[in-house]
Amino acid sequence: MPLSTFIVRLTDKLILVETLLEHSDSETKSSYETFRKQAKDLFKKMSHNSEPSGIIISEPNYFLYVIEQNILYMTLCEKAYPKRLAYNFLEEIKKEFDIQFGGEVMRAGLRPYAFQKFDTFIQKTKALYRDTKAQKNLDRVSKDLKDVNRIMTQNIKDILTRDGKLEAVADRSSLLLNQAQRYKDRTTKMNSLYYWRTYGPILAGAVIILLFLVLRFYWF
Repeated sequence: MPLSTFIVRLTDKLILVETLLEHSDSETKSSYETFRKQAKDLFKKMSHNSEPSGIIISEPNYFLYVIEQNILYMTLCEKAYPKRLAYNFLEEIKKEFDIQFGGEVMRAGLRPYAFQKFDTFIQKTKALYRDTKAQKNLDRVSKDLKDVNRIMTQNIKDILTRDGKLEAVADRSSLLLNQAQRYKDRTTKMNSLYYWRTYGPILAGAVIILLFLVLRFYWF
């Protein structure tokens, strides 16, 4: 079943809503904190340019997410939980959240967990999706609302490691571009100085001769 759900504004990685585990013991809570940290690491890697939906495996669970209008909706589910049910669950959360708060999410000055009261709706919806054998959920699975097999599936370790390397490469590329731009500016300045030193006296002489000819033509 869906264990926890996050709603995050991607522009500044602001957590708007987060559901917590219910009635968890110390061992479960410790395990959840590990997944919670992973979720936050994933938030940092995502932007409006990320895949609009995806499945990220983190044994023994998986994250499923949907991005729409710079808002990330992500749920953590048990490995055995049907991915199509998880997707439908997240779609219901997304649609209702947009109805209730769509006009407010981009407002400046929002504090973390600004819409935490929406967790009430998430918990009610979560209860409906808890039993995978319930008829309504069997019907949801049978409906081909979304072919989840076509959603990109990745491993969380690959994402965090690869993106970390990509960020390092991006930083080095940015440094090289800055250095190249400075070199180009310096070269342009030196060429300009060389041009004026070489051709400046000639141009000045030509201007003086031209002025002399014009004055002579009009005054003599």
